[in-house]
Amino acid sequence: MVAIPLEIILSIIIVLLVSLLIFFLSLIRIKWKRSIKEKKQADWLKEHEEYLFTLLSTGEWSVRANVSSKFVYEAIEQFFLNFLKTVNDPVSQHHIQQWVEANFTERYRKQLTSRSMAIRLNTLYRIKKFHCTSFQAFLYDYYSSDKVSLEEKILILQILSIFQDERVIELLNKEEEEYPYFYYFDILTKFSNDIVVEKVIENHKNVTTKLQYAAIEYIGSQGWSEYEPLLIELIDHDNEEMSIRAMKALYQLHYLSDMAPLLPHFETERWQKKMWLAKLSMLHHHDACIPYLKQWLTDSSWYVRRAAANALLSYPTGEFELRQIAQFSEDAFARDAAKERLERGIGF
Repeated sequence: MVAIPLEIILSIIIVLLVSLLIFFLSLIRIKWKRSIKEKKQADWLKEHEEYLFTLLSTGEWSVRANVSSKFVYEAIEQFFLNFLKTVNDPVSQHHIQQWVEANFTERYRKQLTSRSMAIRLNTLYRIKKFHCTSFQAFLYDYYSSDKVSLEEKILILQILSIFQDERVIELLNKEEEEYPYFYYFDILTKFSNDIVVEKVIENHKNVTTKLQYAAIEYIGSQGWSEYEPLLIELIDHDNEEMSIRAMKALYQLHYLSDMAPLLPHFETERWQKKMWLAKLSMLHHHDACIPYLKQWLTDSSWYVRRAAANALLSYPTGEFELRQIAQFSEDAFARDAAKERLERGIGF
């Protein structure tokens, strides 16, 4: 074992301590400079507060300030962002949009060419918050750039969908484009119902699987019972996930005109299907469902047992059936599920 001289160890410790001291001093200096800057900006905003609120209410800007100055630009931008967080006023939002597009457009375009992805994302966020529709054509072209990251692409799609740009559907429908599923539904929610119906729901056979999933969830979230036939058709789909999603959406309608088309699916071995079928059987009682619900009280899945007991209790003879199971069933799972539901009552 090689012995390290004490002088070397002390030297290393001193170097480390000095380095840490310099690091902490630099942090303190950065924080100090930032606090001074923030105080100056706060003072500037307080001094020009009257003019800023006049701009929000009338759209008139009577301040001779150099908005190209980073100091003033950041102060005004932060004022607008804070206002939009707390106040929902379409008139003021429109005035902010007009003013930002007139004064910040060139700065935003320049920032979108920055090497820093953080700067580019923050700029896109501001374009979104300020609803700068003048960037619509630019963003559509920018989306196809090789330099654009995945995060930027998703944010651009969200912005364009807020602007009601129907070309977003075409971009999402390209097979080579793959994003996490929840973004597809999120983007659809930003469009008007008319666009979603025409471009996706009525055209569901010609869109990608993820867009079909989003369309199904959209129907359920809107409670559009007129699409019940479509959801029942999709339950028969070869794609099992599509089938399960259609069942979930059908349940969200809180209405089912006929249980008969679903009865063949009760022979399934998939616990997800059993759970949703049990829930659906509450919407339209059918005597053929009762034997399956009683059988599913012994299922290995807690979710299936819970849904089956809940559904069974909703039937006219359900309470009697559950009491019989709770008292005489040889299956411990079934007895527990029946007792729990009898104690708690029907849940939706």
